[in-house]
Amino acid sequence: MDALLTLLRTPIASTVVAAAPYVVARGASALNTSTTPKTAAGIAVQIGDVLVVKGSTADAGTTLNAPTGGTGLSWTPRQTDATASHCAIYVWTAPVVTAETLTLSIASAGSITFEWGFTYEVWRGSSGVGTSAKALGTGTPSLSIALSANSGVSALSSDWAAVTTARAYLAVNGLAPAETGALAGDGTTYGTYSWYRQDTGAAGTDVLGMTSPVGQTYSIAAVELLAASSGPSGSGTASAASSATGSALVLKQASGAASATSTATGAALVLVFGTGAASAASSATGTGSVVQTISGSGAASASSSATGSGYVTKSGSGSASASSSATGSSLVLVLGSGSSSSSSSATGASSLLVLGSGAASSVSSASGAARVDARGSGSASATSSSSGAARVDVRASGAGAATSAASGTAIVSVRGSGAASAASSATGVGSVSSGVQQITGSGAASSQSSATGSSYVVRFGSGAAAASSTAVGSSRVDRIGIGTASAASSASGAARVDVRALGVAAASSLASAIGFVLLLGNHGAASSASSATGEGRAVRVQRPVPYVRQTYTRQLGQLVTPQPHQPHVDSGVANVVNSPVTVLHFDA
Repeated sequence: MDALLTLLRTPIASTVVAAAPYVVARGASALNTSTTPKTAAGIAVQIGDVLVVKGSTADAGTTLNAPTGGTGLSWTPRQTDATASHCAIYVWTAPVVTAETLTLSIASAGSITFEWGFTYEVWRGSSGVGTSAKALGTGTPSLSIALSANSGVSALSSDWAAVTTARAYLAVNGLAPAETGALAGDGTTYGTYSWYRQDTGAAGTDVLGMTSPVGQTYSIAAVELLAASSGPSGSGTASAASSATGSALVLKQASGAASATSTATGAALVLVFGTGAASAASSATGTGSVVQTISGSGAASASSSATGSGYVTKSGSGSASASSSATGSSLVLVLGSGSSSSSSSATGASSLLVLGSGAASSVSSASGAARVDARGSGSASATSSSSGAARVDVRASGAGAATSAASGTAIVSVRGSGAASAASSATGVGSVSSGVQQITGSGAASSQSSATGSSYVVRFGSGAAAASSTAVGSSRVDRIGIGTASAASSASGAARVDVRALGVAAASSLASAIGFVLLLGNHGAASSASSATGEGRAVRVQRPVPYVRQTYTRQLGQLVTPQPHQPHVDSGVANVVNSPVTVLHFDA
């Protein structure tokens, strides 16, 4: 991971690679009627798109008002002409600021009512609007326009003479343009032709127009859609989108926002090296990845659906989140303060690693696994359901909790002060290990399981340790520090409590059960109770008495492999240290 972050932090060369914009939607209103207003509905747009609307009337005596509709759209007239004895033409553009499905509406005006209509295009992957131009003439329409490298261009030409010959367009960058909408001349009213070219090639002056019909009385206009840079170094917004087996990549080196979206087996990746926000989304067997690497504040998020994965890396303050659904996996890595969350559903896995302060949570459902590693202060939680496993590791102060349901396993390991809890139901196992909590470490550890389950708790610090199980289950508690320890089981179960220092030890079991208590301390109480064909036993040893000091190696809260030992006489109180663990064994 360090190598990855080092690579991501390495400054990137300032070479700018242009990516041509492209049209994701196009359409037209009725072009051969005088009805007003006219609309075009069901236009899906995303933030960062550019809308181009081109309108025309059969005669300059009929004019058009600016488009309306959409949320927050600000229309700029790029070209307008209403010269007498010509068709009136209009070209507007508007940047999209809200993702939505909208309806465009335009109304006509003027002293005379003639036929009219409009066409529209939704451009994506453009860094903005460039130059525009217009021209009037007779013959075949022709317009010269200076364009930047890899720009897109959108054009409109209307014929007042209404020549009826079949239409053909001039090639741009070696290819014929795509038609947005057209009304062929009928010899009486007018003809109108709308088209675009997505990649105009190298920078220079291009000639737009038609080779047929000839003999037109034309009004022509065009507007440039600038190419997007894959490596913008200034502030602002960078966006990329693709559809159908495509990939979207955005690299942002300064403040602002960067977003990438792809649909259908696509991949979306965003890299942000400054402050601001980064987001990536992909759908259908796609992947979404977001990396924000330096110390810039903000938020990073990635989401994918259907056999996809969501991945987020965040090294600054703020929040990071990743989500995936259906056989997907989610991973979040947060190296600074703040919060991180990861969720996946249906045979998915969720994993979180938090190395700073804050909160971490992970949730998975349906035969999934949820895991949380929290290395700093705060809280950590993991939940899984249906034959899943939940695990939480907390290395510092705070709280850790894990829950699983239905033949699952829940484990919590807490290495600092605080509380640890684990619960599982139905043929599950609940385990809590609280390790490096030394003699004075306060807190509580508890474990519960039901139905053929077992509960086990190990505590090395002061406080309380409790374990309970029901139905052919067993409970065991080991206490190495001062405080209380208790274990309970019911229905053909067994309960055992070992207390190695001062305090109270109690064990109880019901129905053909066995209760056992061992108390090796100076004072306190030891009790054992069982009912119905059961056996109860309590053993209590007072001090001072001879004892043997043994040193054990601790692994996840368990004592293993005794080392060579010698007899001692001491205070009779168990000592707990980091590692190894020293436990005093008393001779009766």
